[in-house]
Amino acid sequence: MLRRVLIVEDDDVQQAVLRSALVRRGYEVEVASDGLTAVHMLRAGGFDLALIDYHLPEIDGLASARLLRALMTENEQPKLIAVTVDPEGLSSREMAESVFDAIVSKPLDLPALLTIVDNHLRAAASDETTRAAAVTWLELGLPGAPAAIAIPRPTPAQAQVLRCYFDLGNRREPQAVLLLDPDSVDDVVAARAQSDYFALPFIDLSGGHAAADAAFVADDRTAWGEVASVIGRFGEQRRLIAAGASRAADVDTRLLVYLFLSGRPFSPTLDFASREWVRYPGFFPDGEARLAAERLVDRGLLAQRFFERFHTCGSCGSVRLNAREECPACRSGYLRDVPPHLHHFRCDHRAPEADFISDADFVCPKCREHLGHLGDDYGKPGSATRCGGCGLISSATAVGFVCLDCGAHTDGDAATKRDVFSYVLTPEGVALVQRGSAGSIAATSAALRF
Repeated sequence: MLRRVLIVEDDDVQQAVLRSALVRRGYEVEVASDGLTAVHMLRAGGFDLALIDYHLPEIDGLASARLLRALMTENEQPKLIAVTVDPEGLSSREMAESVFDAIVSKPLDLPALLTIVDNHLRAAASDETTRAAAVTWLELGLPGAPAAIAIPRPTPAQAQVLRCYFDLGNRREPQAVLLLDPDSVDDVVAARAQSDYFALPFIDLSGGHAAADAAFVADDRTAWGEVASVIGRFGEQRRLIAAGASRAADVDTRLLVYLFLSGRPFSPTLDFASREWVRYPGFFPDGEARLAAERLVDRGLLAQRFFERFHTCGSCGSVRLNAREECPACRSGYLRDVPPHLHHFRCDHRAPEADFISDADFVCPKCREHLGHLGDDYGKPGSATRCGGCGLISSATAVGFVCLDCGAHTDGDAATKRDVFSYVLTPEGVALVQRGSAGSIAATSAALRF
């Protein structure tokens, strides 16, 4: 959308210079030659900024600006920039600093003036977005922009954009953690596992965190609704948990509290970047969350449901394995299909069928015996492979695994199996989170307690 600028200037030359520069900048420009006309035009609306000369016919620029501020609501008012040969004289007058957003000296430094206009129009656009965002959050059931912290620390440019939608002022208790970088998984995991923010929802703004509690997209009203719902739920549920649970330091308690706050099952999704090949929600450390969940199942606080079975590396325990057909003799994966072949049972010779053909009969090329009946004298497997390592021709192959992390080989029948589950809170788990006292759930204790 084009930004509209009003030039309030009685000098024709100045009007032409400013109009030309602003139009080249991409703005829509109109002109007023006196203060009263400018007030009428600005009150009619649609302008984002006005450049107002101090010395004007009818009423001067300061009086025009005062009148405009008095007649228009704060949300209606455009940015006002004074242009004058006497900046000190204007600044000394009462209310000058409060009615103008900036005061610029004549003769004009045109590049500097255009930079000031650009900055104030960007600020105006941010103000509009901020006001619209606040209205949207209210419509979605929140009292205003959610108080939030960001991981990692936002750049100044990122912070400027984020403040349009969230309160980053640190004046209120945070309601959410914003995730800005898709590659910051380690930092996010550390925040969930070690910081005081583990009881807050994690909101993804990067598009790269599938384990987040919700994702925020500025131009997606549905995403706004999901974020508002998640923040609202976490806030309501935090009021129900025991004080000791909200200050927990061990992963068992934090996991239990997180599941209570989020209201979602602890269900994994496939993630091939993880050594576990799955990623659980909530950004708990790989492996630790699964072990914590199993301990909570043993105590009756979580119930488990089967998700998937994986094979693990016998050397490093990774489930990132390459499954392959292998030679049953040397375990090489270098196998090639061979043409149909025969197996002479008496001498155990195996060779392509073409090697046995002699006139209209089959003759073993090794022992020279004539082959009589299929199934009695010889076999004819449907398919076979030749090993590029040891040369073995076989109709049966073995299954093996090669670890993609450490390179170790594991025979298929020797690989350890790992079952992966999803987990849900039991009524006993819910009750414990709500009634707990000042302690914590100790992962090594014989009985879980707060």
